[in-house]
Amino acid sequence: MITISVSDLHLCQHCPRLYGYKLKGETNTWRIGLKGSGSLPSTHMHAIANKFFRDLSGNGNSKRRAGFIDSLNWKGTTIEDNILEFLRSEYLIPFLNEYHQQLSDDQITALALAMYRYGRWIASFLNPFINREEQPESIVNGVFQNSEVHISADYIFEDNQRITVTGRPDCLLYDMINCEPIVFELKGLKASDITRDLTQTSLYAWLVYRKTQMLPRIVVLYLEEDEPEVTYSKDLTGCAIQNLPGLFSMARDVSRNRSDIPRAADRTLCEQCPYSPRCEHDFGMDRKRYGFKKMEVLPGKNLNRMDSADTEGEEYLEKLVGVYEKFKLPVKQDGYVTGPRFIRLRIIPDIERNVSVTKLVHKAEDLQVALGLIAPPLIQPRNGYVSIDIPRRTCQPLLLSDVLIQGEQNRPLSDVAFPLGIGIDGTVFWVDLADPVMTSILVSGTSGSGKSVLLRSIILGLARSAPVGRVLFTLIDPKRVSFTDLADLPCLDGRILMDNNLVIGRLDSLIDEMEERYRQFESRLVHDIKEWNQVSPDPLTERVIIIDEYADLIIDKNSKESLETAIQRIGQKGRAAGFHLILATQRPDAKVVTGLIKANLQLKIGLKVTSQTNSKIILDTGGAEYLIGHGDMLVGGSVGLERLQGAIATKTDITRILEMYAS
Repeated sequence: MITISVSDLHLCQHCPRLYGYKLKGETNTWRIGLKGSGSLPSTHMHAIANKFFRDLSGNGNSKRRAGFIDSLNWKGTTIEDNILEFLRSEYLIPFLNEYHQQLSDDQITALALAMYRYGRWIASFLNPFINREEQPESIVNGVFQNSEVHISADYIFEDNQRITVTGRPDCLLYDMINCEPIVFELKGLKASDITRDLTQTSLYAWLVYRKTQMLPRIVVLYLEEDEPEVTYSKDLTGCAIQNLPGLFSMARDVSRNRSDIPRAADRTLCEQCPYSPRCEHDFGMDRKRYGFKKMEVLPGKNLNRMDSADTEGEEYLEKLVGVYEKFKLPVKQDGYVTGPRFIRLRIIPDIERNVSVTKLVHKAEDLQVALGLIAPPLIQPRNGYVSIDIPRRTCQPLLLSDVLIQGEQNRPLSDVAFPLGIGIDGTVFWVDLADPVMTSILVSGTSGSGKSVLLRSIILGLARSAPVGRVLFTLIDPKRVSFTDLADLPCLDGRILMDNNLVIGRLDSLIDEMEERYRQFESRLVHDIKEWNQVSPDPLTERVIIIDEYADLIIDKNSKESLETAIQRIGQKGRAAGFHLILATQRPDAKVVTGLIKANLQLKIGLKVTSQTNSKIILDTGGAEYLIGHGDMLVGGSVGLERLQGAIATKTDITRILEMYAS
């Protein structure tokens, strides 16, 4: 029988061959490709959190436990203030008094900020129980189950062999309202693919389920992020657990010293791995034996709901009405809609008392302060009401695979359609490049807004949605980092262009191909690519040209005019011939996004920008300055303005495309 820890399984998922080298006695294999935790001394943070949870679960200092219970009874201040002061005085200050000489100023600052975010989450989690007038001691007894409890369970294979999996989650909590356990983990920075952390936490969730027969939800707190919380509902946790048997099988084979172990799915890991030159010799490769399943939400599952959504929406709506009342702007509640990342509050201004939409909009910054938001909310007039979008306290990751499943119900009948994101009402927004109002796209947003992530989602979403061989991409990446792991996709028309000198030549050749298609259409008396493919034995592929950072291409004044001319010709004539352009820039100023560019790119996507002026350049209206980044977007131009949350494409999506073309 094999015994394996969650940490080792996580390493095996990261790279099976690194796990093999660990079993051979190599040390520090877990450090390879590790993103780290920035300035936060994560070991010390975990030690403080562990002490806090041990105290509250009854396995530590009973005086501190009693002090925390008393802090929940303090009057005259908020529960959040009480908890933050308790953590500061009882844990942070004593720790710094003992260890401050071992820490840099940046580490001390990062630790203090992490404790602040940690305390705010604890307060937000406990607040619903306190509002139900539960006794503080009963809350602590019910919620704080144990800290770093050791759990083990057996997994039995079809051949009756078994492995024993062991692990210590950071903490186990219990939600007394929803009657479900919670696996709680602390991290530093988010990785580029946060689903990697889901593998580790889903292993803990599997252990909890095997011991209690209760499926937990997962909460990961990234303490070096402005929006630290990522929550996985128990339904998504259950789907993630379905993916574990393949990992168990792989880990068993590595433990048995088999020689046909696959490489890491993330090839960028191989570039920094010291074992890469010899791992092929040591392990060989056979990818087809492992039965990994797609992690997906069941068809029909409503992705835009989470367990605390109702109470959260009601709480914000009541506070909102109260704030406006204090400013002598009476409004009526008109309900709310909960999305994957926002709650849209609906209010109706009291027109008889001279309350206008303009007056409500001007209070956006006051609402930010009163409601404790990270940015002013987006306030917009709607059909019969005013909408105010409030970020949710929990962040539900939106995976491309899940969006594709949910969007099947309203998917356009087109070879060039892809899901752009999900609206606050839970509807998947599809872009159909064959539609004259969205055949070419302008994307803009500042650094960190999620622009490159969105472009990757567009590429992989379109490649997964289109029939094999019907779409061909031209990728232009002056930054040299956005599309590197897409270089082997079979639906590219050649290597990714990174040198400015090659871009104009490629665009000119594409224009020549476009003109040749029109001559073919003329010879057959057809109007567009759709009619051609219906009558011709040689169907034509749709061509999609994606430019990640247009501003970098036009630094050279000599090439700017040629590039604008090429974009104009493709934008004006491309649709009927099957040519579509997606142009992105993080500099939405008038010198980059000229009137000529805007006129030839019908659909406009605005991610977070720094000013209302930049928002108006993209969308002809303000609002993008109020977005909060990480895929939060406004879509406008040729369609009515919509707020969407973009999806995250993962390595699994690349694998699916490779499998599609291999079959």
